[in-house]
Amino acid sequence: MAAPGRVARLCWCVGEAWGRLPDLFANVALIECADQTALEETLAAGLDRFVVRRLSETAVVVDHKRLDDVIKLLRRQGHTPKVTQE
Repeated sequence: MAAPGRVARLCWCVGEAWGRLPDLFANVALIECADQTALEETLAAGLDRFVVRRLSETAVVVDHKRLDDVIKLLRRQGHTPKVTQE
């Protein structure tokens, strides 16, 4: 089924502006660290098993169903995660 005209035009404009359509995620949790070293240390300590996708040098998307486990891991490492929901 073809997308309605306005949606198709919007998709084309986004693709032209950024070279491709952005990835959209639902039901995910974002972990963002102050710097790359902090994220690498946290990944090495076990966070890597929860990662769905790496977004940047300082941010990863983790499985939202395992967020409680992620928070426990971060607290065991001495971090104080700020948790917000939208």
